[in-house]
Amino acid sequence: KILLVSDDPSLSPVTVSISLNKTAVGPEEQIDVTPTVLDKHGNEISGTVDIYDENNNLIAKDVQIGTVYSFAHNQEAGTSHAIYAKYLGNEELKYAPGSSAKVNYKVKNVLNINLTANDEESIDIAPSSYGSVSVTFKIDCGDATPEWTLYLNDEEWETYSQGTTSTVISFDSSDLGENVLYAKFAGDEDYLESESNKVYVNVYTSVSVTPSINLNSSAVVEGDKILVTVTASSNAPGNIT
Repeated sequence: KILLVSDDPSLSPVTVSISLNKTAVGPEEQIDVTPTVLDKHGNEISGTVDIYDENNNLIAKDVQIGTVYSFAHNQEAGTSHAIYAKYLGNEELKYAPGSSAKVNYKVKNVLNINLTANDEESIDIAPSSYGSVSVTFKIDCGDATPEWTLYLNDEEWETYSQGTTSTVISFDSSDLGENVLYAKFAGDEDYLESESNKVYVNVYTSVSVTPSINLNSSAVVEGDKILVTVTASSNAPGNIT
């Protein structure tokens, strides 16, 4: 808050202030601004204010005192800004003009998390290679120190912090099928909530397959068609050539 005294001694000084519903916002979030103007006795007065940014550019004109004004800041991620309100005074009611102090807000960055498993986004694990898989994190967060959580098949695996670049997860026959890995960041004062790409670890087992082949006829004339039926066990993966 700031108290400005008019040069006109007949006008009563006022105290102008503004409050924001949040001081850290996402690139597309709106900010709610509430202006307040008090007389010298601390009573709120009626009227309007104009709202400006830190460079004295007009954001909104004739905002009712005591009401909420919402605006889209339209600023770049990772930047800091400020706004303030200006009351033009009221000579009829003998109130002097005044301005609030500037209130700062910042626009959050986006935290980019990229995952790979054995340097790939999708890998297959056969019985002969059951064992450890190296999961690598590539975090783009500058000097920040966020914490993020690794998920395996939608269940929390472990939480890590900045400086961790990889971890090791073991897979075996109990993990048959497609396993999905991804990381989540819950968000903080500097970065928005975010989720990484998904990495797929496909674990399969050996299947002994002896296909059988049947022909619909063993004696044909040149040019006739033969129906060939190949049968394999129902759990056999892949194709038959």
